[in-house]
Amino acid sequence: MNRAKLSAAFFLIMLFALSITQILVDAHSDHISANNGTAKDTSLKKNYSIFIEIEDKTLYLLEDGKCIKEYTIASGKSGSPSPIGCWKIVEKGDWGEGFGGRWMGLDVPWGT
Repeated sequence: MNRAKLSAAFFLIMLFALSITQILVDAHSDHISANNGTAKDTSLKKNYSIFIEIEDKTLYLLEDGKCIKEYTIASGKSGSPSPIGCWKIVEKGDWGEGFGGRWMGLDVPWGT
């Protein structure tokens, strides 16, 4: 793969990871808002997951299996396709001023 394709693939993976980060930040903010500004510690932890429909370019945030938010996303192209499968977040960090300020790295085989 040439350098331009690697750069494009890296950009798309990072954009994907940043989108996921923003969704999780939004979900946390909504949870705090629903509790009048306090994060309530309960014994009933909610289970969050993300489902992406690449053909429709839609990301779904699920809470305990129920869709609570939907987002339009960008996806890969033939030379640098979106990673298909079930991935885990293995790293989180600050991105800086652009792209929402945060990012998440996934455990895809070609790196985070």
